[in-house]
Formats: sequence, C-alpha cells, structure tokens
Amino acid sequence: GYLLGVIILFAGKKRLTIAPKPSENSLFVAWSMFKHAVYCSPRKQATSPTADPTDSEANSGLRPGVQQASMQSPVNGDWLDRVQRDGGFDRVKVQNVRLLGRVTAVLLSLAFYMATITQTTTTYILQGELMQEPVNRSDGYKIPASMFAGFDALTILGAVPLLYGIIYPVWSTLDFSFQLNHLRKIGMGMLISLISLLAAFLVEFHRRECNHHIVLDPLTLQNTTIAEMSILFQIPQYMLAGLAEVMVIISALEFAYFFSPKPMKGFCIGMAYAVSGVGGLLSSLIVTITNSIDTSLYYRPNASDTGHVHVFYVILIGCVSVGLVLFYFAARNFRSLH
Repeated sequence: GYLLGVIILFAGKKRLTIAPKPSENSLFVAWSMFKHAVYCSPRKQATSPTADPTDSEANSGLRPGVQQASMQSPVNGDWLDRVQRDGGFDRVKVQNVRLLGRVTAVLLSLAFYMATITQTTTTYILQGELMQEPVNRSDGYKIPASMFAGFDALTILGAVPLLYGIIYPVWSTLDFSFQLNHLRKIGMGMLISLISLLAAFLVEFHRRECNHHIVLDPLTLQNTTIAEMSILFQIPQYMLAGLAEVMVIISALEFAYFFSPKPMKGFCIGMAYAVSGVGGLLSSLIVTITNSIDTSLYYRPNASDTGHVHVFYVILIGCVSVGLVLFYFAARNFRSLH
C-alpha cells in the first residue's frame, strides 16, 4: 500500500504546483499579536478638539496613518481589535488570526468525539469477546471478536462513495433550506456517534441480564464467562460508528482546508490530525480514571455478570454530549464571523 502510494505520488509529480514561500511566518505574526495583547495594557487615548493628529502620530512610534485609523476605529471590541488599533498590525493579518482562532476552536471541540471512536477497536471488541458466537464450531475454533470490527471499515468503504457520490450532490441540487455544509455534517456525525454508543449501552445492559456460562478460551487457556447473547447484536453499533467517522473526520479535514486562512492551511490541517491524537490520549485517560475509581466499571473476563460496564458507556455518552455542546458554540461563533 505504501509503495503504491509512493508510485502514484511520483507519477503525478509534473502536475504538482509548489506554492511560493510566504514572505513571513504567519504563526510568528500571530504570536507577536498575542504578546502585544498580553504585555501592552489597553489604553484609551483621549484626544482634545485642539490636538494635532500629526503630533500624536509622530509621538506614537507607529507608521503614518495608523494612529489616525485607530482614533477612527471603535474603542470596543475584542483583543484583536485592540491589537490592530494600538499595535499597527495589518487588518488582513488580524482577520487571518481571528479566523485561525475560530477554526481552531471548532477543531479542538472534536477532541471529545475523537476519544470515543477508539472504542471501536477497544471497548467494543472486549464486549464482543464476552458474547456468544453466531456459529458453534465442532473443532473448537473461536472466531475473534475483532473480526466484527470489520463492519466499521466496510461501512466506511461503502459510505464514502455513497455520500460524496450520490447523497451530497443530489441534496445540494434540491431546493432545501437545510443545506449540508461542513459544520452540519460534523454535527450530524457526532449525533450518529451518540446513537452508536447508545446502541452499545443497550447491548451491554441486556448482555448482563442474559444467562452466562463458563467456557475455556482456546487462545488464553483460561475460563471466560460468556453471555448467551449473539455477537451479531454488535453490528449496528459498528456500522453507526463507521458512518459517524465518515461524516465527522472527512468533513473536519475539508473544513480545515477550505475555511482556514490561506497562509495557515497546512497548520490547520495538521491540527485536525493532531486532535485525533489528543482524543486517543483522552480516551486512555477516561479508562484509567474509571478503573481507579471502580474496577467493575470496565471489562473483566471473570466478572462479566457482576460488573457495571454499562456505566462506562454512560460516561462515553456524556463525553460525546459535552463535545457536541462545545462544538455547537464553536460553530456558532465561527458562523458569526464567516
């Protein structure tokens, strides 16, 4: 796969366009604005009717015309308005930093969602290992529960062409007031992820209520308590999780590219990938804290009938709900600027 990707990259090398190097580092400019806002206290410059604007410009140390523009600009505003007014920064650069901040807020609000998508390869599999296989084999071979996580990957492979090739284009041609922009796609994906966790919670709740029997695990050679509930009940939660990944992650990358300032697109796309790593760390932190509070809140093979793992799913549902609320406010703040 990696070799094929390298071959494709070099095959289209002649069509690649190398963007010219910017004259200055955009992040350095943003850091300069932040330092100016922190170390320079806000000053309201009162001018008398007889004051000479030329003298005020000469004594301010700013470029000619900046002081006059600052006197004409409104006193009220956020810290970037004050930086532009008092620091003499270019208006376009100030707007780029403001846009960068709001795009960053939207991306960081997805960290709580990213903390839950890792459950498809961890908690969901552990849940499946304590459920009954759909087919009892006479040779003692046990189908790994991780194989059912393939429904997540199959859903992703099917949802990408279906959504981006049929549903989204057709929806855009219809005269609906509710258009599927990037932010709405992300929000709908997070709601679908919430439904996936709710389905996993219901499966876990009923799994605890089912009859259990002890079997010998052929891999670990240890006795494991298995619920008399088919592992096929996990398929909906895997498919919903895969659909949510398509709607959230792809839309987040598109959002970071199309709406970030032009000099900072690479930084914003890198941040979109970094949020995924932050979500993985947050997921590990949730599991660690949960186990430190009560070990019965996570899966233990020999105590599956007495544990309270369904509470862990409630914690995950609450985590996504918090992320959804933060995303709502971050998206509304971005839309007010855009």
